[in-house]
Amino acid sequence: MATTLCFIGVGSNVGPRVATACRAWQQVQARVGAIVATSHLYDTAPQHVVDQPRFLNGVVVAATALPPRAVLRELKAVEAALGREDRGRHGPREVDLDVLFHGTTMVADADLEVPHPRAARRDFVLRPLRDARRALDAFGVPYDARDVALVDNVLSEPWLRDATLRRVWAPLDAEDPWPRGDRTRVMGILNATPDSFSDGGAHASVDAAVARAGAMVDDGADCLDVGGESTRPGAVQPPLEEELARVLPVVEALRARFPGLPLSVDTRRGAVAAAARAAGATLTNDVSGGSHDPAMLKTLADDPDQRGVCLMHMRGTPLTMADPELRVYAGGVVDGVAAELRDRVAAAAAAGVAPWRVLVDPGVGFAKDTAQNVELLRGLGEVRRKTGDLPLLLGVSRKRFLGDLTGEPDAARRDAATAGACAATVPHADVVRVHDVRAARHALAAADAILR
Repeated sequence: MATTLCFIGVGSNVGPRVATACRAWQQVQARVGAIVATSHLYDTAPQHVVDQPRFLNGVVVAATALPPRAVLRELKAVEAALGREDRGRHGPREVDLDVLFHGTTMVADADLEVPHPRAARRDFVLRPLRDARRALDAFGVPYDARDVALVDNVLSEPWLRDATLRRVWAPLDAEDPWPRGDRTRVMGILNATPDSFSDGGAHASVDAAVARAGAMVDDGADCLDVGGESTRPGAVQPPLEEELARVLPVVEALRARFPGLPLSVDTRRGAVAAAARAAGATLTNDVSGGSHDPAMLKTLADDPDQRGVCLMHMRGTPLTMADPELRVYAGGVVDGVAAELRDRVAAAAAAGVAPWRVLVDPGVGFAKDTAQNVELLRGLGEVRRKTGDLPLLLGVSRKRFLGDLTGEPDAARRDAATAGACAATVPHADVVRVHDVRAARHALAAADAILR
């Protein structure tokens, strides 16, 4: 069936803005057509009626077989399903969905104009529209050039920029988007495992884990990542019940102790992700990129609060990722990792996970040797560009390649090298995952001031 690219504006300023935008994303995909490109989110000041909360705005591109009026009918149905109330023109709204462009189609009716008559005058439309247009090419989406001609014409003209408009990202926290690019966030590692490569068994009790978490928060951790499975080379996955027993009491205790702190759980299992979210986790950190457990991506998509996920690049499993054949990247490790991460982001989107809740991680040390890890870090900006400029998480802490570079065999003594590697990735990494929060924060404070 022939389809047309339809550019749709998404906005929300009432209730849980991020979760609502993500649910709207899902329903547009279900009712209008597969979403093939998604913009970043922008926190924007209200227009015309200024005495109301700030908006979140974005743009999605759906490949649809529906004509514009049928698209409009479906968008109105989505708005109703998500609880939009009529508060008058330009008033607050739970969700606002607009047909901006529909291929080459032009409509000039009393209740529908396509292209949208005010799109070219609104920075909160034009910036995400530009993002979505770029995402089509970044993800290699096939399209008829005629479908984007009107969009390209509008974007080629200069427009008045809104100095108050902020590009934001929200995968780590349920409803508190962070300004994009202001500084590098630090994720503290809290392993509830007996066999992790540098700190196995150090936080075996809940009290010990909470004490360690408190120290990391005092040192400036922006979020914590709790893991119940070691993914070091050669590690064997524990039984499900054991992983749950390691993780859930820690998550529950941390949520009680730190009510507003973003909490991540490092797991490859959908059942653990679901249970951890019920206990208060706000992010799922899956080193397999959602490929290990067939239930993972659907579990994430079905989350009513639409919390975040980090999709990491890995080949094989912890048992097999050191195999030489898994380290062969025909076009080079940078292009190979970027292409495979794009595939995982596309798989998540196809399952119903909105990209607004996605982080990507190039998987340093996973199915890569020391030279490849260095090449990957040097090419981090290219990885980011080729994955649609999604927020990027980086995990280099205490890893073996740092020992190879420094001659330090003891993983626990590689924190200085970790801090140096983290600083060297500014401004391309948004979050770094580390054991020594204090050292990383100090290194990043200097690097952010110089390089951002």
